[in-house]
Amino acid sequence: MLWTGKNKSKQKDFAKCLAESKRQFAPVLFIAQPLAIILMAHRKLNIYEKLFFYVYTSTSRTNKSIPDWSTTIFISVATTLYMFAIGILSPLDMKSLGRKGFMFSMLFVIAIHWFYFLRNGRIFEKFKKLKPKASLTGKILSGLYTFGGFAALFYTLGMDWTYTLIIAIVFGAVEFSTYIFGTEPIKFQ
Repeated sequence: MLWTGKNKSKQKDFAKCLAESKRQFAPVLFIAQPLAIILMAHRKLNIYEKLFFYVYTSTSRTNKSIPDWSTTIFISVATTLYMFAIGILSPLDMKSLGRKGFMFSMLFVIAIHWFYFLRNGRIFEKFKKLKPKASLTGKILSGLYTFGGFAALFYTLGMDWTYTLIIAIVFGAVEFSTYIFGTEPIKFQ
């Protein structure tokens, strides 16, 4: 009966109440404006998503079948190496993990990365929406992150720097060969 038009005074009362509520809640809405700014930041890639993007563009040059999983596993391995380097420096006994503990931690880190990046294609939808472009600085920083995982672990284990240098040369050769022999990376444009 409220909206039938038979009683126009009720419609006017409703409109007055609505206008009054807008006037009363205007200060609250003004305070809530920074929330909109925070939500706008969600439209950008964070550092970890940029790392995934740069490693993915590098991986997709040579691996056209499953570059998403290859990237996830590669970043997971680098993250696990950092975790073990920190664990070795901490007072925890890392030997007590054993082989099963190491494998469980690897699977755990891969599962976290899968949930963050690949579940329901979340990261690729974000890439398609934002259309990021690769830069040389980003490629260098992503290479340093992945190489740094090995270097940090080798350093904490007290290994000679020649091993780290060998890994750096291998990383450089693999990265250089992907640009020579690989195809164009997958683009999100």
